[in-house]
Amino acid sequence: TSSATTAKPRPCSPALAASMAAFRASRFVCSAMPPKKKNRYPLAYGPYQIEKMTRKTVEFKQNEAFPINRLFDYRTIKISLYRSKKYLLRDLYAEKINLILEDDLDLDSISRVEKAVKKSSIKNIDVVYNIGNYYEAIVFNLRNPLLADIKVRAAIAHAINKEPIIQQIFDGKAYQSVIPFHDKDEIHPKDKILPKYTFNPEKSNELLKQTGWKISSDGFAQKHKQSLHLTLTTDHSEIRKKIYALMRDSLDAVGIKLSLQTYPHKKFISEIIPRARFSDLALVSKKVYPRIGLWSSFHSSQIPTPQNNYNGGNISGLNNRYIDQHLQKMYRSLDFHTQAKYAVHFAKLYTDYISEIPIAFKPAVAVIPKNLAHFLIPGAASSLSLIEKWKKDPVTIGRTKSGISIIR
Repeated sequence: TSSATTAKPRPCSPALAASMAAFRASRFVCSAMPPKKKNRYPLAYGPYQIEKMTRKTVEFKQNEAFPINRLFDYRTIKISLYRSKKYLLRDLYAEKINLILEDDLDLDSISRVEKAVKKSSIKNIDVVYNIGNYYEAIVFNLRNPLLADIKVRAAIAHAINKEPIIQQIFDGKAYQSVIPFHDKDEIHPKDKILPKYTFNPEKSNELLKQTGWKISSDGFAQKHKQSLHLTLTTDHSEIRKKIYALMRDSLDAVGIKLSLQTYPHKKFISEIIPRARFSDLALVSKKVYPRIGLWSSFHSSQIPTPQNNYNGGNISGLNNRYIDQHLQKMYRSLDFHTQAKYAVHFAKLYTDYISEIPIAFKPAVAVIPKNLAHFLIPGAASSLSLIEKWKKDPVTIGRTKSGISIIR
């Protein structure tokens, strides 16, 4: 490029002449282009298009240009957006909405809906279940020197009885988990991984003795005149308070004292958990999809730090190079058999190292109209993705923001 074209153009300079010629050429090209046709469906190209949108509602109308729209029973779908579950339930009781998708209600809310259905306070409504994407887990804070000892973690894992939690709190509808793989994940190791830390109080007592903890006269384990006292941190959920009560009874039996510290849900997931402001144990729900979620929860690069603005999901502080290596090989491969191979390796290390105790996959629960046929909760995706199978009964869907969180 010559200095004439890079210098500031002067009147009658070569640079000015060149820039004017380029401008005229661009106008010529634009004028020669055919006018763009107005798009009849500017907001959506699938089976439904957005018909109307307000701050609180979105209305979809069937897209007449969609090639297989004859498969869909619904001409219009209305989705109402709510700030909180409180207002969502209010409109359900008032029959302003009649369908709530999975992940939009927690189990406390579902319990209230079921009671209302049984009492006929809400008519023409059914509650349906399937395995969900969230599993309840007790996460160890591995930054704590006491819990850095794997034998202490193993003793705690052997002391906790999961069965009463599933039967009494989740009404038998939860799915006990040993590893954090979704049941519909094709690379799930399934029978290749056996439960290692099953309920075994005798084994728990033995491990505590091996690490120098002895039962004192007050019934709790002591070491160097210090009691084995742990704190479980969670939110204000009634469900989690009940889980704590059962955990406390199980741990008391082996001499471990457990206390509870709770926070408002918003503060818990946005501040306490990401910044690891729990001293010992945290009771959380983790979201996983087939082949998605393991990296963010267990790779050392995902430990929340000021450098990543506390965005990592590895809240336990797990830092194990072998786990990192297997996750990298699993996620970087496009070959199914390679992924499955390293999934088994990861699962074995996960159960050996015990950075958390998975309790159960919670059920995905939806509230639907009684006359709605062929509704399905797929587990690995949103039930809304199968809307072409729905038949009869007009629906008004209520939604909150809770379905998008990874840890809650």
